[in-house]
Amino acid sequence: MKPKQRNAKKIIHRKPNFQIPQDIEKYWLGGSVFKTHFLNSFTLIFPIGERYFIRSINCMLKKINDPILLTEAQSFIKQEAQHAIEHGRFMNILKNQGLEFEGSLKYVEFLIEKILAPMNGEALNLAVTSGLEHMTALLAEISLSENFLKEAPSSIRDLYNWHAAEEIEHRAVAFDILSECHPHFALRVAGLFYAYVLLSGLTAFFTAKLIVEDGKIFDKVIWTDFFDTFIFKEKLLFKAAGIFVNYLSPDFHPLNEKIDHLGKSIFKQQNNFASSL
Repeated sequence: MKPKQRNAKKIIHRKPNFQIPQDIEKYWLGGSVFKTHFLNSFTLIFPIGERYFIRSINCMLKKINDPILLTEAQSFIKQEAQHAIEHGRFMNILKNQGLEFEGSLKYVEFLIEKILAPMNGEALNLAVTSGLEHMTALLAEISLSENFLKEAPSSIRDLYNWHAAEEIEHRAVAFDILSECHPHFALRVAGLFYAYVLLSGLTAFFTAKLIVEDGKIFDKVIWTDFFDTFIFKEKLLFKAAGIFVNYLSPDFHPLNEKIDHLGKSIFKQQNNFASSL
């Protein structure tokens, strides 16, 4: 499992200026309770995840021999830190809507930072980070190609689309660090399944928590939206499965997935992605 020959792909640290109104509609994604809280769950999870990614990559910097990959790793860290900042700002708006999640977030943060990460060790944390980066790039590809956020207010759509575009832009960095520093196929596969359990579990937990708080867990429309999103209409489950299993091929590399145009189209459409070089 060797890193793909690098051609100095530029990964830009952007500092966007999203203006999400404090009084944004509670069910901002087309009035759908399920879809809104499904996306809200990512905003709750992302800051914790970004900090985990940063720690996993940061401890590898002195072990990276390829100067181009080292530069990309440093830019990756800056992008992930910005993601945590922007979703943290949106999280404050969700708090103002009366949503309660502080206690659960502290518990998850303690679980990951104090128990799982130290127990995993450097190599497995890096493999999990690479697996999670594959999954976030997977989500980004589906979201942008399907225009999943078309019914969202432009300010929130810009936030999620910007994040998705940057996930596509830096999708190979963690994978290539893993390939250089810990090139074991079994480790890569273990990291992916660990990542799947972690991300899907946390997403399901926070989505359900927010819906339960709204007192809507037994509403028929919630379950209709759930099945339509994953199975019947958008069919996200089946689309995600194909992309997911690609990672299991010994010859897989993130840059083999020709999806750069999805991210570039977002950067061209928006005028608030100011970059800091």
